[in-house]
This record gives sequence, structure tokens and C-alpha cells, in this order.
Amino acid sequence: MRMLKILEFDDLREAIFLKRLNRFLLIAKYGDSKIQCHIHDPGRLGELLIPSVRILIQFKKGARKTPCDLVAVNKDGEWIFTHSGYHSKISLRLIKSGLIREFEDFEEIIREYKIGKSRIDFLLKKGERKFLLEVKGCTLFRDGIGYFPDAPTERGRRHLMELMKAIDEGFEASVLFLVMGRDIRELRPNWRIDPRFSEAMIRAYKKGVKMIAYTFYFDGKALFAVSQIPVKLIKE
Repeated sequence: MRMLKILEFDDLREAIFLKRLNRFLLIAKYGDSKIQCHIHDPGRLGELLIPSVRILIQFKKGARKTPCDLVAVNKDGEWIFTHSGYHSKISLRLIKSGLIREFEDFEEIIREYKIGKSRIDFLLKKGERKFLLEVKGCTLFRDGIGYFPDAPTERGRRHLMELMKAIDEGFEASVLFLVMGRDIRELRPNWRIDPRFSEAMIRAYKKGVKMIAYTFYFDGKALFAVSQIPVKLIKE
């Protein structure tokens, strides 16, 4: 299978995860020192951030509270990319690649499009067509199935509600799930963690919001787009 290289890094360093202090902060062992790292992913990462697991971090310069960001976590020998700050760049590369039929041929791409009380990640335009695209990252996997979300997300539910309203106003709309495991076969809503979001996902799909999922593989230096997988709105 031919994979498309999306991102490449030459500045990542390996460390050992020690503990999570709060939603956005962890402590890691780097060499002989303990350092604090920023976590961009808003989820729980409970099945990834286990004490003593290997992580990849990226040191940053400038005025900031922590010297580095968490980029990836090693799970069962595979690096799982967790840095949601790169989601916009990843999505833009995927949109322009032509790999996803629904995103082909758009002539204009606008980031952070404000609609209602939310900002949707992208507005794609061609002539009279207006296509809203919201991006979500998935790092929770069980038995070859990806589940979203891994923590309750009222913000995510609000995005779905805005997309449904936008369809009534003449927009097309989609949610793109970036699934950070190359062997994941399908994506499902996580009813156990967030039934309200899961229910909204079904309502949005029935309204006409397209649900698209694409898998990725990270080898510790480069992130590759692997394949599109089905989104199955199964209630478990």
C-alpha cells in the first residue's frame, strides 16, 4: 500500500512519561532531568499515557511556560501521533492531495470559518458550492476499531449542531476524523464516554453531514496518510 507523507520532523526527542498533572501538562524524564511538557490533545489519552511509556517530545523556543510539547506516545511498539496542534496542517495536506473524493476540485480554502457561535476548521468553496469541514482527532482504539471521543466534548457536540444548521442555510458539511492508527478498520461513536455527542453524530448524519475517517501511521519521524475507512454509527 502506497502511503502519502504528510509531515516530517527532524527535531523530536525521546523521553519517558512519568505522570499527568492536569489536562494540558505532564512530567517526563528526559536524560537525567524531569521536565514539564504541554499536551495539545484535549482528550484523556488514558490508554496511552501510562507511567513509564516512551514518548516523543518537541522542544520549543520563545516565551512559554513549558520547554516542550508532547508529539507522540508509544503503544505496543507503534508511535501514536497525539499533537492536535498539527491537525489543521494535516487536514490541509489531505484536502489538497485528492485522496478523498468529497474534497476534490474546490478552488478556495478558508481556515477558521466563523458560523453561529463556533469556528469551523475549514470552508471549501467552488462557485456557488460552500462546504464546511470540521476536523477531529482519534487516538482511542480497541480491537481494530477507533472510537471518538475519548472524553466528553460539549464543544464537539456544538460543532455538529452548527453543521446541521448550516445545511439548512445551503451549505454542505462534513466531519473529518484523523485516526492515528494505521491498522484501524472503522470508526464508531463512543457511546460509553459521551452519549450526547454520539446521538448528535447520528442526527447530523441523517441531516446530511458527511462522516469521513482517514487513518495515519507515524514512524517516529514522518506522518503518513494510509487509507480511508468507514464510519459506522453503531450504538453499543
